[in-house]
Amino acid sequence: MLISIVVPCHNEEENIEILYSRICNIIPGNSDFEIIYVNDASTDGTIRKLRELRSRDSRVHFLDFSRSFGHQIALRAGIDYASGDVVVMLDGDLQHPPELIPTMLASFNEGNEIVNMIREDKPAFTAKYITSFLFYRLLNLLSPTQVTEGGSDFRLMSRRAADTLRRSRERDIFIRGIIPTLGFQQVNIPYEPSERLHGTSTYNPKKMLHLARAGVLSTTVRPLRVSTVIGIMFSFVLLAYLVFVLAASIFSTETAPGWSSLMTVVLLTSALNFLALGVMGEYIAKLVEESRERPLYILKDRTKHSGTDHLHSGKHPYSGTDQHAPDDRDGSGGFAP
Repeated sequence: MLISIVVPCHNEEENIEILYSRICNIIPGNSDFEIIYVNDASTDGTIRKLRELRSRDSRVHFLDFSRSFGHQIALRAGIDYASGDVVVMLDGDLQHPPELIPTMLASFNEGNEIVNMIREDKPAFTAKYITSFLFYRLLNLLSPTQVTEGGSDFRLMSRRAADTLRRSRERDIFIRGIIPTLGFQQVNIPYEPSERLHGTSTYNPKKMLHLARAGVLSTTVRPLRVSTVIGIMFSFVLLAYLVFVLAASIFSTETAPGWSSLMTVVLLTSALNFLALGVMGEYIAKLVEESRERPLYILKDRTKHSGTDHLHSGKHPYSGTDQHAPDDRDGSGGFAP
């Protein structure tokens, strides 16, 4: 079994060699492996270290970005180039202990196709802890799919789970939010993150805010739906007030001249605006859903090929002849193993 280990890196010069040695020491003897480092435009000697490792060990590969595309894109790029039977994702700062890979493999061998490692941080009422807690609460309140609190990008995926993830064409990707939508048999395993040995985190508040924004926008369109509901509610309130205005103009002699006609125009215009915004919100939500290009459905198994399989010249789209083909669906709008 070939194990692909994807490691995004940004200024991890001093951690590269340590992580490599620890991985080599813990991979089971009956398994082959490859390490795919993704250099996200590091400004230190990270790429030099990677070239040195590659010259010593052909199992080490690296992808060197032309500029910084971010942590999530780095993970996605590594998954695109991984060719293993399973794909393990872990960060290059050593906070994801590689010694847990055998535990993840054991869980995979028990039938779990996605093994999510969940942080068990000791509660510390720091700004980062509080904002993380609030983010997950807000995300799970808005999203139809639940993201586990304490979730990380430390996980193992089967080949077909990784291939299914690759079908998502989103540019502003939030992998933690997509994983629950894939289905398959998943398991969560708690772990205690290690301390960072060298260097400092470059995940500043700006990047965390960007990740939070991507998390909400990529997992749910409910904010748009909320605006639709609010628009309809305000429309009914305004129309009810319009009835009051008309009644006052008919049965009361104390209203100012022109007041009822002015209020009628204002209220009708406002109600129509709110309704129009609600309709626009629904269409925008539809455009957002379609732009993600996620499979309509995902099959775990099948006994029949789709009616369009003959277009693949008798070859299954995942036969391995073109691992990075632009579209690996079975022609029916879904994804089949």
